[in-house]
Amino acid sequence: MGYKTDGSSHANGIKNEKELCVKMRRHKRLAEKIAGQNLPEDYKVEHRGGTRNKADAVICSKTKEIEISYKRKKSIYKGSYDHINSSRAYKCIKQHFSLLEASYNMAKQGQWPLSAARQMIKLATEDGWINLSSRTISNLLQQYIVDLNKNLRMAITDSTTNDLYIYDFKDTPLFKHVKNNSKITLSGKGKTSRKVLFNGEDIGLRMRVVTNNGITALLGMSSKNKTSIPVVKFQQDKVSNLLSQITNVEKVSLNEFN
Repeated sequence: MGYKTDGSSHANGIKNEKELCVKMRRHKRLAEKIAGQNLPEDYKVEHRGGTRNKADAVICSKTKEIEISYKRKKSIYKGSYDHINSSRAYKCIKQHFSLLEASYNMAKQGQWPLSAARQMIKLATEDGWINLSSRTISNLLQQYIVDLNKNLRMAITDSTTNDLYIYDFKDTPLFKHVKNNSKITLSGKGKTSRKVLFNGEDIGLRMRVVTNNGITALLGMSSKNKTSIPVVKFQQDKVSNLLSQITNVEKVSLNEFN
C-alpha cells in the first residue's frame, strides 16, 4: 500500500477541520453534541491543529475548554487514520533499530539506485521488530497517545453517509488496555509494520516504522522534500470495528446542519 508524502492529505485534513469549525459556530446544537455538554450562548470555536496541538479544534467559553480531535474518512468501513506520526517517538526506540540507523546513513552518503535503497531500508526495518518489548511499546503508547489524548472528544466523519461519530477517547479499547497494563505482542510479517495485540486481542491498531518523506527524499532525489527521517506511526485500522467497541458513541447526521 502506498502512502502520500506530498502533503496533500495534511492540507485536506486542515480544510475539513476548518469546515467543521464553521458548522459548530453556526449551529449551537451541533457544537453541544460534539462537546458532550450544554454550552453558554457566548461559546466560541477555535481551530487549532498543527504539530504542537493534539486538538484540531477547541470549544471554549469563559469557564471551560473542550478539546476536539477530528478525523474525516471516505467511509468508516475502509482505510485507517494515524494516532501519531512522530520522529520523537522513533528516537525513543532507535537503539533497537541499529541496522536501520546504519542503512539510513549509507543511503544518504552513497549513490544508491532507488529500488536497492528501498529494499535495504525495508530489510533493515524488519530486523528491529524482534527487539521491541511489551513495556517499550506500552511506554510509547502512554507517552505519545494516551497522555496527550485522554481529555479529547473524538469526532469521525463518514463522508459517504455524512454521518459524524462522537465519543470520548477514554472510552476506546486502546485507552483501557494501556491503563490496565495489558500485555502487548506484535503480529504479522510485514517488513515495516506489525499489528499491535493486547492480551492477544486485535483492536485494529498497527505500528509502522517508515520514512516521513519517502526514500526519494532520503536519496536527495525529491524536488519537494530535501530530507527524510524515520518516524513511528500508530495507525487505527478497522474504524467501523473500533466504533462498535465503544459504548458511548453518538451518531449525528451532518445533513441536519447544512
